[in-house]
Amino acid sequence: MKKLISLALAALLLLNLAACGESSVSNPSGSSGDSSSSADPAQPDAFSPVTTEAEVRALYGDDASLITSIEAYQGDFLVKLGTDEDCPSLDWVYGQSGIRRRMLWLDTPLLRCEIESQASVRVVTGGPNIYNGVPGFPRVELATLSLLYDEQGCDRGYDPYVSPGIGSSEIYWAGAGERYSMGMQGRREAIRSAQVDAGGLTVAFAPLADGSDFVAAYCEIPYTEVALSEDGMTLTVTMHDTFLSSGTLSKDVDLDFLKEYGSLYPESFPAGELAGSCTLIENADLRQDGNNAVLTVTLADGPIHGRNFGDGYYRFTAETGYTGIADIGPYLRVTLNATNELFAGN
Repeated sequence: MKKLISLALAALLLLNLAACGESSVSNPSGSSGDSSSSADPAQPDAFSPVTTEAEVRALYGDDASLITSIEAYQGDFLVKLGTDEDCPSLDWVYGQSGIRRRMLWLDTPLLRCEIESQASVRVVTGGPNIYNGVPGFPRVELATLSLLYDEQGCDRGYDPYVSPGIGSSEIYWAGAGERYSMGMQGRREAIRSAQVDAGGLTVAFAPLADGSDFVAAYCEIPYTEVALSEDGMTLTVTMHDTFLSSGTLSKDVDLDFLKEYGSLYPESFPAGELAGSCTLIENADLRQDGNNAVLTVTLADGPIHGRNFGDGYYRFTAETGYTGIADIGPYLRVTLNATNELFAGN
């Protein structure tokens, strides 16, 4: 009887090892993953448990030099790799087996990272994009491997075409005292329109009358900083090299071009208070400050629906986009939100 039990246990062990007989670094996270991982050896025939950082580094062989940090978590390890420490890829190394799995590959700097459970992380990423250097507003990325792999990192046998996804994104809400940049530095544009709406405010851009800096292989809004004051009551949007007046027509630019790209020429956008209404905004004032256009938004301070939204719990998020194709109609949208202590975190 004992012999039969021993044979059965051995058979189960062989099946378990067979299920793990694949590449030690996988890319189940779609566009967030990196199929060209620097660490992609064949999976060993037997488990190689790891318990120390030195043993984790040994798993990567010559690629251990790419490791920028190792964080232990309940017997497992979160490994950050990359030639650029600010834009790493993230691997999960299972301590029981030594198997490592790719979780995320980031194209913007890592601002914060939190392990939520085994093989599940929540990161905040944002800033200059590694492809073009243009900064973007932060975003939240969530990744979990638990649906695809067991506690040892072995494949659960899900069909990759029907299995639940392991990654998702969420809006990042910035709070009091936070400041972020977006857009292309040195790009000169005019403000085509700006208004307050139900959720916040929107600013659209167009070429200056000389047509400068608007036709490019890659187009963006002008370099813009969005900041919420320390007391959470004033939002400031500073648009660098941006003008309320579209300036003087250049002899090299025809009116049809300016019309196609939405220029206000020969008009100018008026300085002063923006039109529109938002429950959370008391006043939004636009002015020219040297070569910058500055939008100062005073947030409402008073009871709304029985709550005081002026207690430092305002939040904001921002996004950029286009109203047309290619360079036509780039815009910035800032959305406001009021919350309380229980829901203030991202």
